[in-house]
Amino acid sequence: CNIHRIKGLTANFIYFNDDMYVVKELNYHSMFCNDKMIIQPLEFFPSLLLWGERNTWNVSWNKMYKLYGMKAHKHVFFALNKNTMRVSENSIYDKWEETMCSRFRKVTDIPPVGYTLNFALQHELGYTPSQALKLGLHNNSKTAFNSRNRNVDVICINKSSSVSTSVQNLMDSYLFL
Repeated sequence: CNIHRIKGLTANFIYFNDDMYVVKELNYHSMFCNDKMIIQPLEFFPSLLLWGERNTWNVSWNKMYKLYGMKAHKHVFFALNKNTMRVSENSIYDKWEETMCSRFRKVTDIPPVGYTLNFALQHELGYTPSQALKLGLHNNSKTAFNSRNRNVDVICINKSSSVSTSVQNLMDSYLFL
C-alpha cells in the first residue's frame, strides 16, 4: 500500500514479486513511455469453481470486478509511477486506508498495485504494450529450465518443490549465455 512513499525511490519504478526473474534484456522504453507506465495485459479473475471460494486472492478480485469492473493482474512485474499511485489511492482513499491497516490480507481489502494498474488504464495514465512480455511459469524444480526456452522474457518460480534447485537451474540455463 505504501510502496510509492519509499524515500529515494524514483518517480518511475518497477515492482517485482520475489519469485520473478527477467531472463532477457529489457530497456526503459519497454516499461515506460512519455513518463507513463506500460501496463502488461490484465486478465479476468480465475473461476471460483477452479480455485475455490476460500481463495482470498480470487474472492478479492471477483469483488473488484463486480464493484469497479477491474481485471486481475497477471503474475509478472509492473512498471509503476509514484504520482499515479497517489492519484489512484486518493480515488478510493477509505478502502486503501482500510487495506493498509489490515495485518493480514482479507477479502474486503483492495489490491493496491492491481487497482493502480486498472486505474491508470481507465484514466489514460498508462499504456498497454504493443507486444506483451512472454511469461514462463515453472513449478517443477527438476525440469523448469532444462529446455533453455528462449521464447520467454520473464520466469516465475512459484510453488516450486525446491526453490534452491529452481534458482540453480535458472542460473545454469540463463546466466552465462
